[in-house]
Amino acid sequence: MFNKLCNICAKKCKQSDSVKIVSCPNFLKNPSEREFRQMVDELDFVETKAKRVQKRVKSIIKVAITGNSHAADNESVEGTSENQENGSET
Repeated sequence: MFNKLCNICAKKCKQSDSVKIVSCPNFLKNPSEREFRQMVDELDFVETKAKRVQKRVKSIIKVAITGNSHAADNESVEGTSENQENGSET
């Protein structure tokens, strides 16, 4: 058995229930199921955004290497319309 405070802590440094702990400087509350799901959803959203940014950066690099300024104009227009569809701004 672990101390009551240690039972609700996310850290691995658990103390026996025979130890009296008033407070712990290393205490980190375990997230609730709702908090955990929200963190996962936020990570999924950020990952999706990162993939979009990576795709746009690769396209910009490709345009810079080929020196095709017309393609760069098309990319910026596509990126703007994509952001408008998603309700965000550049």
